[in-house]
Amino acid sequence: MGTGSWELGPGNGEACGCCAKSARRVFPPQLVIAHNLRSPALVTRKGILLLAALVIPGRAVQAQWRTEHTALAVASTATITADWLLSVDAVRRGNFNEMNPMLGTRPSVGRLNTYAFAVAAGNLAIGRMLPSRLRTLWFTAITGFESAIVLHQVNIGLHLDVGGI
Repeated sequence: MGTGSWELGPGNGEACGCCAKSARRVFPPQLVIAHNLRSPALVTRKGILLLAALVIPGRAVQAQWRTEHTALAVASTATITADWLLSVDAVRRGNFNEMNPMLGTRPSVGRLNTYAFAVAAGNLAIGRMLPSRLRTLWFTAITGFESAIVLHQVNIGLHLDVGGI
């Protein structure tokens, strides 16, 4: 399904230019609102809220979640973010091959964005589900692993370019 804008359609509803293939379709206002929730700005806001919800512990695990877990969760997420930004720099330069087999040798920036978000969310979700000792080990291991990747990327000449996102 491609992207497009909503157009005012004949009748009581609205028609979607991106959903209608050959004929114009008329949609009720409820469906129009649901379609508009897929906009990139709202998806980004939803992603940020999801990440925040994963970092803030729920009542069931609140007693187990300590300050060190928050610091480690932030550190691991920061190194995942640095890896993502450096990988985007590599893709934009076009002369580096990605080493992650899940992404392929020449992933698009969009694929990197999706993957980085999934990894960060998965990191926080797994960390949140683990008991206290394993949570500390998990976040420490992810931070160490991602730090090694970031150091390698910096050593081969990649740069963090936050303005180019």
